[in-house]
Order: sequence, then C-alpha cells, then structure tokens
Amino acid sequence: MTYPGWTMQKVRAQNHAAGFHWFSPGAIRFFSARFGRRTYVQDGLCFFVSSEQFSDSNGTTEPRRYTVRLACPRGHIQGVSEFQQFSTRAQAIRWLRARSYATEC
Repeated sequence: MTYPGWTMQKVRAQNHAAGFHWFSPGAIRFFSARFGRRTYVQDGLCFFVSSEQFSDSNGTTEPRRYTVRLACPRGHIQGVSEFQQFSTRAQAIRWLRARSYATEC
C-alpha cells in the first residue's frame, strides 16, 4: 500500500479507526508528545517525526527529543529510529531522508 496525499490527520484517523490509541489525548499528555503536520513518503511508506518530553513528579523536565515513526497501513505506529534518538527535528528528518526502507507492518 502506498500513501499518496497522506497527512497527519489521515494517519491519526487510520490509527483510531483500527482501534489503536497512539494519538489519544491521554497518551499525548503522558508523553508530552507533539507531531508535525508533515508526513514523509519514502519507498511507498509513510513516515513522520514525533517528539516527546519527559517530566517527573518532582517537576524535573528533560529536553524535548525526537523520534522517526512509520505509519503502518493497518493503523499501527512503529518506531523506526531509536526512541528519542534525536535532539532536533531537523536531525530526525536528515536521518530519515538518508535511508531506504523495506518494512512490513
């Protein structure tokens, strides 16, 4: 399956329609997650960059970090890079563009 015209809105809707909760308000709040509006189609697959920021109960907040994700055709979201591998969104995008993927979800 390829992803012509897929947006983050479509990725979120597909995840929800498949019964997953990756983009649920509780999950987003827990991870302080953010998502750009842009998706990246490479080798017929749809990728996006997420960011997460850890805060503990004592008020200590870690720097925001970035992860490259794959939006699988059946709605599942899969990490492609290591979790929080990048310190900037630009680093995550450069890393993604430098790779070619053949993956199955």
